[in-house]
Amino acid sequence: MHVSDSELTQLMANAQVIAAVGLTSNPQTDPYRVASYQQSQGYRVIAVNREGETVLGHPSVQHVHDIQEPVDIVEVAGNSRHVADVVQDAIRANAKVLWLDKGVYDPAAIAQAEQAGLKVVSNKRFDVEHRRLLAHKQM
Repeated sequence: MHVSDSELTQLMANAQVIAAVGLTSNPQTDPYRVASYQQSQGYRVIAVNREGETVLGHPSVQHVHDIQEPVDIVEVAGNSRHVADVVQDAIRANAKVLWLDKGVYDPAAIAQAEQAGLKVVSNKRFDVEHRRLLAHKQM
């Protein structure tokens, strides 16, 4: 499950679409700040939530597989309780990467994601890693 810095750099540099599970329109939350940063770096960020609201200028969807374009990264912030369901949805959507933010952990779901061919990044914040590895490079 360990991802090297070079693998992480490649995953972030090659990604275009990020499905942000649990992202809402509340700018006071860490997931919103991370998604805002991602968008400022040229990523298309689509909120996956049950609210049906517009987040960062894009309508949200209820499930990752509802996204009508290829998904590169499925990012999960906040709640480990739903990781298994998200993994099933990410597999169904043919996503490439499952990104679990700090504090999100489900070993069985991680094993299932890896078995299905998803690269798993765990216990890392996207914005922190992007600034550390890619902010000095042109995307």
